[in-house]
Formats: sequence, C-alpha cells, structure tokens
Amino acid sequence: MGTEPFHIMLEIANQRKGSHSIQEIQSDVTWTSLQEDLARLLDVYLLSLQAQYHLSTQPKALPLDLQTENDLKMMVTLLWPLIIPPLLQSG
Repeated sequence: MGTEPFHIMLEIANQRKGSHSIQEIQSDVTWTSLQEDLARLLDVYLLSLQAQYHLSTQPKALPLDLQTENDLKMMVTLLWPLIIPPLLQSG
C-alpha cells in the first residue's frame, strides 16, 4: 500500500466466556502472528479459531470474516482511508 504501518485497536469479544478485552496491533502484523495471538487471548486451539470483525458500531452491521491472510489484508485496506496522518512540521 506504500504507507507506514499504523496502529489498530481491536475489541476482542470472547463469546464463550462472555468477556471483552482491548488489544492493539500494527497494520503490518502477519496473519500467523495475529492468529496465534487471538487463539491465546481467546484460549482456543488455533484450528478452532473463528474470527470476524465489524467496522461499524451499529448493532445490525454484518460481521466480516477474518479467517485468512487475504481477510486481514482486506481489513487493513478498509481501515487505511480512515487514518489521519500526523501533521508535518512544515504545517
């Protein structure tokens, strides 16, 4: 994408335990690393991991799958236009 990595705040909802946690990842995280982190946070086997995400706070927004490297790339691509770059010193 030709951009610097940016931070993504994730709210992790563990439906099995009924708990929530906030995690921060970098936009250049690898799928393998994210998958391992999510499995650890949710206390599930890697092969049992089922992840989805919402880009809206609206309750009826449909979730998008986060099951593959391509799904991760799509999530980052959808988030990129929402990032406000820092101001340059020259203004």
